[in-house]
Amino acid sequence: MESKQDFKLEKDGEQWEGASVDVNSDPLIDSGTGTTHILRIFEYAINPEVKYTPTKQELFEYHYPQISNTLWKDGLVANQEVAPRITLSDKSYRIYVTCNAKQGTTILEKPLTLQELIPNK
Repeated sequence: MESKQDFKLEKDGEQWEGASVDVNSDPLIDSGTGTTHILRIFEYAINPEVKYTPTKQELFEYHYPQISNTLWKDGLVANQEVAPRITLSDKSYRIYVTCNAKQGTTILEKPLTLQELIPNK
């Protein structure tokens, strides 16, 4: 069921109109079945002496050989269906890679469901 509330506002001599919409929905329940994915995070410091600002793609391509070797040593392979993510801050950047275990590799850590990862409101 959906509820909608319209509003009007005047600020700094300008008229603003909008609407607030609330939707009731069923919560997402993770059954815990399916393929286990592993998220690996690689953090690098930004060199302050470099004047050129590389793109996120250039950063990923520069570090990919090292990331690939590290994953291989841990018995993991990058999941090609999920694109890596890169976040930048003032002094560092992180590369997030979703991985799967290589065939024949045993992962000793217990996989978590979405309910275990995300705290209840």
